[in-house]
Amino acid sequence: MMNNWLVNNYVVIIIYFISGLLDILFMFYSNWMIDDGMINATIVRTFKDTNLLTHHPSDILSTSTSPLFTLFAGILSKIGFHEIISLKLIGIVSLKSVAFVFYLQAKETFNSY
Repeated sequence: MMNNWLVNNYVVIIIYFISGLLDILFMFYSNWMIDDGMINATIVRTFKDTNLLTHHPSDILSTSTSPLFTLFAGILSKIGFHEIISLKLIGIVSLKSVAFVFYLQAKETFNSY
């Protein structure tokens, strides 16, 4: 059944991976810089160094609009990924996952490829 699904959706899978590669290329082109990303990177760095999910260890507050996203990036950072790269990887996976779920829902709703 899985092979049948792959055959029926090969175009979507190809587009999914090409768009992911384009995301990565754009991030390298833009030097990985996004303001919120820098705030989250500081929180991730603090988490990696102190186990506190906060911007500054002296102020115990998150200052992040997405603490779960930042926590996952912090865990990746503790494993050994650079702070910015861990944030971007989770961002790409999240974006692609939402797009894929949206595609599946639209396909079911509109009965169309």
